Amino acid sequence: MRHTPSNKQNILSGFTLPVFLRALSAVCLLACAVCLLACSEGDKGSGAGDGDGDGDTGGTSGDGDTHVPGTGGTMGTGGNEGTGASGTGGAANPAAVDTYVYMGSGTWGSAESGLITVYKVNRDLREVTFVSSHDAGGLASYLAVDVERLRLFAADEDGGGVLSFTIDPETGSLSPNGTAANSNQPVHLSLTSAGSDLLAANYGRRSFDVYPIPETGQTQVSVQSASTGQNAHSIVINSASRVLVANKGADTISHFTFAGGTLTPAAPTTTAHASPRHLVFGPQERAYVSSEDADHVTAYTVESDGSLSENWQEPRLPVGESGTGADVRVTPSGQFVYATNRDPSNTIVVYQASSGTLVEHESALGNTPRSLAMDPQGKFVVVGNQGSGTFVGFAIEANGELEHMFTEAVDVTPYFVTIVDIPRN
Repeated sequence: MRHTPSNKQNILSGFTLPVFLRALSAVCLLACAVCLLACSEGDKGSGAGDGDGDGDTGGTSGDGDTHVPGTGGTMGTGGNEGTGASGTGGAANPAAVDTYVYMGSGTWGSAESGLITVYKVNRDLREVTFVSSHDAGGLASYLAVDVERLRLFAADEDGGGVLSFTIDPETGSLSPNGTAANSNQPVHLSLTSAGSDLLAANYGRRSFDVYPIPETGQTQVSVQSASTGQNAHSIVINSASRVLVANKGADTISHFTFAGGTLTPAAPTTTAHASPRHLVFGPQERAYVSSEDADHVTAYTVESDGSLSENWQEPRLPVGESGTGADVRVTPSGQFVYATNRDPSNTIVVYQASSGTLVEHESALGNTPRSLAMDPQGKFVVVGNQGSGTFVGFAIEANGELEHMFTEAVDVTPYFVTIVDIPRN
């Protein structure tokens, strides 16, 4: 039925049509404004990362996972979870990042030169595809990545010094950006939160180095080198600029503070620990240590003065088995800890991080699992099997157990693997 103006007045209870339309228009405009404001608040990240790599970068929940819009950022990835560069803030959607595995390889001597190989991860298909490979000195035994500034640094354990690279954000490939020569032969690297300095542990020299990094991204010659203890195997830094160095041969963990481009001994100067190899800082002011020759993984609370208080210490090997310890990682949420056991065990051990309760021992599906990498989103791990020339991905189940995702055979000797989320432009 077609209504006359008088009919419309009856239907609208006395409103004239022009008045009603103006009122309706105002309501619509107000609703649109509220919607736009909500969308704007949801899209922006809640802040820059603090750079400790423990997952509290650019988000409110602090677990490093991917959150709903408005609460998260992509965690910076460094030499290990406790040493990542600052986060990027606002990359809240998993689709907004591309995930890559960077693998460092080589051998001592001339049998195999250093190489960094890049693979892209398809999270949905649970597989990896080759992207590119890049020359990296004599032996690229450790890599540190500054996601925010698209930089990668490689320790040359054979030739000495550090190599610098620039990351292509579109492909993940690398471009060389110079070398900081050094007769010291670093085995472990960590970036400061500002990305302005690179810390290196020198196993054979029982020392550390501090390499400045200018805005160009090319690592400069070391400005500080000092002894820590026999077989300095790893060096990590947290958001409070507390630095720990694992001295495997000295059975100690050295304590430093970092300020103004310099490492200064802290009090206490050391903590006694049997054969510490790798350390990692985690959430809730925790640090985790994997011992190489001693059969245990240890969890510490990092006190406000930087001292370490033991929370738990548990065997890393299955009952009746043997094998040296290698790497240790913690999920960004701080819920689970993973460590590797090399030959002949060749397993990954999983613990509840809060209590040290054993979750499982999982086969590394290869020989000599030297390096272990944690997904910045906490969804999977990758292990580099040095002895069998493979790297293997495992999905992390809700209870912390591991489920096989993929196995990739390589024609090099994998020393190190890391997983990196690069925000899309």
